[in-house]
Amino acid sequence: MVIKLGTVFPQTCPIGHYCPTTSEIFECDESKYCPTNSTLQNPCPAGTFCPNPSISITCDPGFECPEGTTKIEPCEEGFVCVNSTVKTPCLSGSYCPKGSKLEMKCDAGNFCSSPNTTQACKSGNYCEEGSKNETICPLGHYCPSTGIKIPCSISTIKALYCPEGSTQELDCAE
Repeated sequence: MVIKLGTVFPQTCPIGHYCPTTSEIFECDESKYCPTNSTLQNPCPAGTFCPNPSISITCDPGFECPEGTTKIEPCEEGFVCVNSTVKTPCLSGSYCPKGSKLEMKCDAGNFCSSPNTTQACKSGNYCEEGSKNETICPLGHYCPSTGIKIPCSISTIKALYCPEGSTQELDCAE
């Protein structure tokens, strides 16, 4: 839409409009950004979002705001958005739910087979922090919980053993 100003032209081109010449003012398109004194329509700057042509709002970490963003969106699941202009894949053994601004290492007792899922380790298995898959509790150890691996005790009083997948020490007499 062109707004004819007649013989009087304001000192500045108003926000939300652009003025390619000194005799016309155009309303800025919905997907553009036109600060005061714009001579052309600009895409909303990367790292910001523009809910209307008059305003540009800085995006927070955990949100993705590439150039031209009109609606803020959280960072995609499986990715991390440390800043609002760069989206990077989550590393193996880490977990990145929707809106992640930091990678989270998979907790001990869990494993992250993909960057957007965390799964509990099964009994008799062991998952240390940052695991991408579960591992059976090794021979000579027992795993009382899925995040702890303890060597089988050496005792001169009682004979104990720990087969693969043990959740507790076993008495040889049994």
